[in-house]
Amino acid sequence: MADIILEEVSRKILLIMRDKLPDQLSAVAAEMSAQDAEFYLALGQEVPEVPLSPPVRYEVGHNPTVTKLPLDDYPALVVLCYGHDSAQDEGSDQYEVLAHAATVEMVAMHDDVVVMNSIAMRNAKALHRTILLDRTLGGLTEPIALSPSVLVSAVTTRHKDDRSNEQTYIQACLLEYTFNIEQPW
Repeated sequence: MADIILEEVSRKILLIMRDKLPDQLSAVAAEMSAQDAEFYLALGQEVPEVPLSPPVRYEVGHNPTVTKLPLDDYPALVVLCYGHDSAQDEGSDQYEVLAHAATVEMVAMHDDVVVMNSIAMRNAKALHRTILLDRTLGGLTEPIALSPSVLVSAVTTRHKDDRSNEQTYIQACLLEYTFNIEQPW
C-alpha cells in the first residue's frame, strides 16, 4: 500500500523556498532592472523602485486569511499539497505511482499599485525558477515533468491600521503543479 505524504512534501517545498528563493528574487530583480530602465525611458517616466524581498512568514497548509495578516508579516509564503490520486501506469508491477497537487502562494504588500503589480509578477517568476532548481524535491518525488503554472491575483486594498483611511495594496501569486511519487507496495 502506498503512503500519502502530503505534509512531508509540503514541508520540503517550503524549505526549498526558504533556502533558494532569496537568490532567485535577487536574480529576477537584477534582470528586470535593465528592462525597467528601457521601458520607462520609452514611456518618458521615472523608473520606480521595485523591491523584492524574501518572505518573513512561512506556513504549511491552507490559510484563507493570508491576505489579512498583520502588515509586518508580508511577504508571506504558504505551501499546500492538497491532492492525492493514483496515477495508473499500465507497465507498473510491484509499485504504484501517486500523483499529488501542490501550491505555493506568495503574498506581498506595497503602497504603490503599479509597483505592487510588478512585485507580484516578479515574485511569480522567482517562485517558478526556484521550484525548477530541484525537480525531485531532494529525491522525494519523481522529476517534475511539466512546467508549473503560475497565476497572479488581482490587487486588493487594505487599511494600514484601524485608525486611518490610509491604504496599502496586497497581491498574491500562486504556483501550482502536479508531482508524482513512485512507491513500492
